[in-house]
Amino acid sequence: GEVVGSALYCFNQPLIRYRLEDMVLKGPTPCPCGMPFSTMGRIEGRKTDWIILPNGEAVPPQAFFIRLWEIAPWIRQYQLVQESRDLLVLKLVSARAAEPEELDLIRQAASSQFGTAMTFKIEFVPGIPLIAGKYRSCLSKIHSYYEPDVDRTP
Repeated sequence: GEVVGSALYCFNQPLIRYRLEDMVLKGPTPCPCGMPFSTMGRIEGRKTDWIILPNGEAVPPQAFFIRLWEIAPWIRQYQLVQESRDLLVLKLVSARAAEPEELDLIRQAASSQFGTAMTFKIEFVPGIPLIAGKYRSCLSKIHSYYEPDVDRTP
């Protein structure tokens, strides 16, 4: 889930329920130190939309993005857009023309991360616009953490 914190030690302006926009996996409850509270197991990264697979499973895109940077250092900017339940479009801003073999590596990485039931397209664009002043690496038109009114999950 998303980390939300409170800092009450700042007397002139305490932070109450401050959303960090980080996603974490829950750790053991109670804490091994003896406190009765839950713990954080692992930080997954910044909050972003997840990909909803055709079978309904939600998959975080971070592992795909890490692989993308490993196999395609020529990419300057990217955005993964889930257009529908079975269609992903990877928008790329490229530093140079990509070789067909390089694009095949990207398709293979997407297939291993999101499965073969998902159609995957690559689209080269001149730039990726900011949305509400922020760069969104993953944008879902199926179910969005940023836009609560976008929820087309069955």
